[in-house]
Amino acid sequence: MTPTPTCPVFRGKGLSLTPNGWLQDERMSDIYLRLKREKTTLFLSCNTHEKVNSLIKQVSELVGVETKEILLLKDGEKGEQEGTETPKEELDGDKSIKSHGLQNASIVYYVFKKDDGNGGSQWESVHIV
Repeated sequence: MTPTPTCPVFRGKGLSLTPNGWLQDERMSDIYLRLKREKTTLFLSCNTHEKVNSLIKQVSELVGVETKEILLLKDGEKGEQEGTETPKEELDGDKSIKSHGLQNASIVYYVFKKDDGNGGSQWESVHIV
């Protein structure tokens, strides 16, 4: 939900009214995100001011994979052609969740590094079943 402009009574106190009339503390921007990979969906509660690296750490603890082996992606800008897959945009670990435009109930994809067969590694593609 996007808060309405700050109510004059609460101006300067970091409080605003939501569209449904609830009072909201703008400093406490807790949201939940849906993180998906194949047949798994994780629901994580986080603050919009947290860094993406903190999300990667939470995913790492939940799935038992090292943080350097996890990449988070979100849907990029929609293409002009209908029916084409939306490109994925990598989330920068040093930026905040808010700076990536993630909101309550946003979907984030997580992928793992895989061996490419030539002694190197690459990120697996997003595959949701």
